[in-house]
Amino acid sequence: MSIVIEENTLTAEQFQSIRESTGRKPLPISQIKSALDFGLYRVLAKHNDIPVGMGRLVGDGSMYWYIQDLFVIPEYQGQGIGKAIAEHLIRHINITSPLGITTTVGLFSAVGKDGFYEKLGFTARPSKVYGAGMIKHLNIPENYTKWQDTLFEDMSIEEISEKAAELRAIEQAGHHS
Repeated sequence: MSIVIEENTLTAEQFQSIRESTGRKPLPISQIKSALDFGLYRVLAKHNDIPVGMGRLVGDGSMYWYIQDLFVIPEYQGQGIGKAIAEHLIRHINITSPLGITTTVGLFSAVGKDGFYEKLGFTARPSKVYGAGMIKHLNIPENYTKWQDTLFEDMSIEEISEKAAELRAIEQAGHHS
């Protein structure tokens, strides 16, 4: 099977299509466009000019890199495409990182995919050396504006979360009246 890996051509629509093919919920196209714009690097895998996989790098481009959104559409999984994408991303890190340094490459593995990444040299967490990875999802209200930051500057994270929940409830109540 002939797979072509394209650099930095992945569009928001291709991202959405590949992501949804794996059972993930759709995201707002504007959010995807912003993520692609602010990411460090992205690749698109194609077979016969059909997008079949993707991956991208985020981080600071020096000390920390993160592999994000490495997806292969289900009918093409198990054929080495994911490995080719990951190796392409890692090669980019090797080529563009400053010389003479050690850099960290992290990722969040999907359930059941740890073995895939371990074969590429990644260490599962938690381990004897590393603690468990952590994640927190923030729900940003649609009507959030930057001036609201000053309203919250003296509040704890818990208080801000509670206030955001209150604002969402007010907003939702307004949509239903």
